[in-house]
Amino acid sequence: MVGGSLERNRAVGERARGGAISTNTSVTMELRDVTLQDNQVVGPFGQGGAMYINEDVMLQTDGVCALHNNAAEFGGAVAMHDARVTLENCSITGNSATQYDGGAIYAVATGNAALRINASTVSNNR
Repeated sequence: MVGGSLERNRAVGERARGGAISTNTSVTMELRDVTLQDNQVVGPFGQGGAMYINEDVMLQTDGVCALHNNAAEFGGAVAMHDARVTLENCSITGNSATQYDGGAIYAVATGNAALRINASTVSNNR
């Protein structure tokens, strides 16, 4: 995705994932100059208020990336499971894990996973 924003989206239900974006296996995704804001996952065990990145997915941001005011029970902005994620030039602020872990990012790694955060601001997440 190049340019634009994904705002005020919701994923609803038990174990719902990714308020704005949810990926599954074997995908490569790039976000460039994108804002993900005011997205949420509503329901028990919900993950990734803005994004849920799953198994063998590669996500890279380029340009300016903003993840603001997103919410889920796990991973207010991002929940990732066995994925390779690079967040570069991102502002990750004001996101909330409403019940459990990862105000900004919740990461589970059992395989070939990696999380890299470069030239970014991560602040005021809870």
